[in-house]
Amino acid sequence: ADAHAAPLPTARRWALAASVLLAGVLVTSFFALQPRDALATAIVAHMSEEPDAWAKTQPVPRSALELVLRRSGVRLDQVEAGDVVYANSCFLRGRYMPHLVVSTPNGPVTVIVLPGEAVPQRVEFQDGRYSGVLLPVPGGGGGIAVLARGGAGAGGTQDGPDVDAAAAAVLA
Repeated sequence: ADAHAAPLPTARRWALAASVLLAGVLVTSFFALQPRDALATAIVAHMSEEPDAWAKTQPVPRSALELVLRRSGVRLDQVEAGDVVYANSCFLRGRYMPHLVVSTPNGPVTVIVLPGEAVPQRVEFQDGRYSGVLLPVPGGGGGIAVLARGGAGAGGTQDGPDVDAAAAAVLA
């Protein structure tokens, strides 16, 4: 008789099923505990859908900027329209979020306002050609993501924008 043809005893079948279930729970828990990484990944993936946003140089009229912000239920009191060269309401993670490109002395940065997203603390990230930071909005209500191309990241470099300075300007 072939030993491989015999059915597994009931106890072994239950143990195997429990092992598979446990592995699934562990994998799911691992990904659930990485929400900021998932958020950063979703934002970077979104950037590939709007490559022309980085190329804009003409300031967005104040009325157009206000319309984009109002559509998303967001108010930014201190953003100067002359610094914003691209403004769009983008559907990301189930809601409309303002996607702005802000001109800085060292190049453009993208600012995505994240109403309703849980961003409990500052998180820096690097993903492909983008680097950025996720920041909570003081007083709750979501966060912001600020991205630069070319790996400038937090603090910037002589070759790229300073995402911290851009974030501070938006959070002001």
